[in-house]
Amino acid sequence: MIIDICTTFYRYDLVQPPTSWCSSFKNNSYSYNGLGNKNAASLFFFTDSIETAHQLGRGASNECKTSGYYLTCCPTNSPIRILDFSNCCSIYHMLCTLKDNEIDVLNEIFKTYMENEESFLSLKGIFDNAEKEKDDKEKISLITKLNYFILKNSPHTYMDNMSLFGQRLTDFNNGINLKKILEEKGIEGYKWREFEDNFTICLMNSSKLTNPSTKFISV
Repeated sequence: MIIDICTTFYRYDLVQPPTSWCSSFKNNSYSYNGLGNKNAASLFFFTDSIETAHQLGRGASNECKTSGYYLTCCPTNSPIRILDFSNCCSIYHMLCTLKDNEIDVLNEIFKTYMENEESFLSLKGIFDNAEKEKDDKEKISLITKLNYFILKNSPHTYMDNMSLFGQRLTDFNNGINLKKILEEKGIEGYKWREFEDNFTICLMNSSKLTNPSTKFISV
């Protein structure tokens, strides 16, 4: 479904972010040899929980052995129209939400770059069969196959499937392609359950964000 949100977002950075939103500022932790930065589309990622932002910041700071991290707090200045996956309980339901809004990602353009670099087209037959399957057991089996597509070469657990798929939608060139599709439909971002108790929000641009308020947190 599509909803309007007007709230406060949070994020962490290991290096000091600019005082105003800048699409060229990216997290270097997500740069990969041969692939470049995951955020190729210069999107803006936040959590809706300050506690999660602190937790992620501490974890990243410890992993990279820095003295701390920067915590940014950012209220929106007007409602933002987003695609909402928050009630989805599987990749299948996320794909149903995309289809309901006439957003096609089951094609050769979208890929899984991080685990196996396979085309999302590999999911189309499974998804189509799951949609029309009447037998509950068979339907669950097909839904499980959709999850396995993401996880088969990944160290993550089964319960991480929606978390990963929410990321994969905008990894590398996927983000460039999805941004074009959403902007043509007047959709400004999407929200998904990346963590168990709260959500991650991906925005296509920063036009409805107030200037960030940032402070350094020592660890």
